[in-house]
Amino acid sequence: MWNICKIKFNMLIMCIAAILCSITVSFAEEQSFSPEMEIIIEGSMLGDMLVSSGIGTLIHNYTRMDTTYIINNQHFQNCIKAGNCIILDSYDRFKNIAFDHDKIFFEIKYEIPDILNELGEPQTIQTVYASNGERLDVFNIEGVGNKGIIQPRGTIYPASPNFINGFKTHNPGYNSMTIMGKPVHEFLLDRIEEKSKISILGEELIDGNVCQIIQSCVAGPDSCFTLWLDTELYYWPRRIEIQRADGKMTINSSFIKYNDDLWYLKERIVDDYYYEENAGNLIHVSRDTYRVANDFKLNTEIPVSLFEIDFPRGLEVYDYSLQEYIIVDDITEVESRINIQ
Repeated sequence: MWNICKIKFNMLIMCIAAILCSITVSFAEEQSFSPEMEIIIEGSMLGDMLVSSGIGTLIHNYTRMDTTYIINNQHFQNCIKAGNCIILDSYDRFKNIAFDHDKIFFEIKYEIPDILNELGEPQTIQTVYASNGERLDVFNIEGVGNKGIIQPRGTIYPASPNFINGFKTHNPGYNSMTIMGKPVHEFLLDRIEEKSKISILGEELIDGNVCQIIQSCVAGPDSCFTLWLDTELYYWPRRIEIQRADGKMTINSSFIKYNDDLWYLKERIVDDYYYEENAGNLIHVSRDTYRVANDFKLNTEIPVSLFEIDFPRGLEVYDYSLQEYIIVDDITEVESRINIQ
């Protein structure tokens, strides 16, 4: 039975790929880009369809590589003078992640040992984010109140790309199976439609796979994306280099094979660099490493309820759409007020 379902699924993927191919060909005729670019765009479309949902743990390690930038930053100088911030050189955080197409759930809980409450206990931060694709719910629990009393806060954000897309950066596939949250083919088509300069620079081996190097500059050399797209793995970006006027960012990804020839992210390493003021030297400021834990499951059914927060009764929730606070007597009342918009 499983083999029959698997054959039907593969046939469906092939049919969808054929449709997407025909769409790309017609678009190519309109935009007149090179045959090499057409192959890359067509090849990347199939990879976008392979993983639709996932759930498990994402391990995030942050390491500060150099303090020069943060010491010279005016915002942090003011923060330190006021005595209301602490600079952490490194930390490990475990995040519970779930996604289903455009829906995403993200939960994180950690302690800050340098900040104590009145009971002498470390500050505990717990935050839950849930987006059903139309709105973003946020539930914060902080144990820093009077005598260690937990102070929960709730927020509801509207269906704005600034909120929803920014939140999607927590998806393991962000900048490893996508580029800035967009599927590879969509990112390239956008650049072509914007008439940005796109160049194919050659090939390079990464982890034994041939990667095609593509560069896209939006506004001169100070705003460039250089992509190493894996020709043997759906043109997913093995490496991304983003050049900015004030520095650059590099993103290196490795992948692991799951069952039934399904590949997914294993590790993503993000290195951030800034130019030193007046000197022009490139300073390695920080490194973020994201690792997908062994408990991660792909293409599995995830309850819809996970992508909306059931705020506790009596909680004061701020709704940005209504621009006012709501006292939660019943979650259905909150939902009904949201649906007014």
